[in-house]
Amino acid sequence: MVNHPKLLLADEPTGALDSKSGKQVLELFESLNESGVTVVVITHDRKVAEQAKRIVHIIDGEITEEGQEAGNEKEKRIKIIIIAVLVVAVAAGSITGVVYYRNSKGLASVMSVSMISTTNDYTSMTSEGMVCDDACQTINLKDGQKVTEVYVTKDQQVKAGDKLLAYDVTSLLLSVEMKQLEIQSLENQLASEKQKLDKLKNTKPVEKQPETPVIPEPQPDTQPSAPDEQHDVISDLSEAKGSGTEDDPYVFTCTEASYVSGELLNTLSEKSAVARFVIGDADAPDMELIVRGDRLGRYDESDEIKLFLAGTTTAGEASDDTEGSEPSDTKTDSATEQTAQTEADTVAEEKTYTADELKDAIKEQTRSVADVDLQKENCTGRFKGTAERA
Repeated sequence: MVNHPKLLLADEPTGALDSKSGKQVLELFESLNESGVTVVVITHDRKVAEQAKRIVHIIDGEITEEGQEAGNEKEKRIKIIIIAVLVVAVAAGSITGVVYYRNSKGLASVMSVSMISTTNDYTSMTSEGMVCDDACQTINLKDGQKVTEVYVTKDQQVKAGDKLLAYDVTSLLLSVEMKQLEIQSLENQLASEKQKLDKLKNTKPVEKQPETPVIPEPQPDTQPSAPDEQHDVISDLSEAKGSGTEDDPYVFTCTEASYVSGELLNTLSEKSAVARFVIGDADAPDMELIVRGDRLGRYDESDEIKLFLAGTTTAGEASDDTEGSEPSDTKTDSATEQTAQTEADTVAEEKTYTADELKDAIKEQTRSVADVDLQKENCTGRFKGTAERA
């Protein structure tokens, strides 16, 4: 120390000293270190080592720093703490699981079904869940349901899925057939509505025409025309030749302007007689009309019916058409109605639309198609439900 060394080695400097002398030596080393001398002390005393600024351990021939050892020790402590915590957690979880398992396996008191509705005030225990009676099974039939066959007998053991009985499904099968017919009808209606829609979509609009005033046509006089003042009315059966039979009919000679009275026609009807109304020679008449009484209706005795109308055919051709025929006015009205209906159908098929009218018509027809389609879907859904029940 007299030579002021830069490095001072001390091997167990306090090993043979008392504590006071050892303290003094350590204070001296500290003073030298502060003056710039490096002091290396070898000691087994931890208290002496803790006085140094740096501690180096030699363990089993290997040199380790004090900080590294301290870190290793800290790591070991943390690992030990973690392992201890895990052990405690596992133990606590096991205990909790065992307790829960024991509680869940607890026994519940069994009571009869008749006691379920009674009140038990002397205990806090309760029973929950669905109460089932496996001794019998009650089947409540709906209105109209009938049981046709029972597949089980008393005290027979059954399992899930076994058939117990069969219902009468005749009415359900009838309902299925009716639903099928209804669906078929709706399908036909839907096809028709779609065809109308396609026709409208392929229709070309026309330009809107200016409105023209409608001039009412003069109506024909519907009053029956009065017969000509000068005409011949055949009303007396005594004027006829013959006996009124099929082989020998009554023969009346007349003209194109002749009329026959309702009274004479009623007489022919009552006798079921046959009469010939001829123009010209009876054997070779220019015109002829044969009337059969058994095919005549009832006339008013004051009626006067013209025998030969315009367009009447020659003898022999008109006999079958006039036997029991309707009055000519009725035929004319019927023909007029048929012609009017035909014209109306033609107009309906050839109806034209402006652009706005066609747009509205397509919109309305689209709505009709959707309505029918919805009806068909609803009917199909009901059909599936009925078919499943059947």
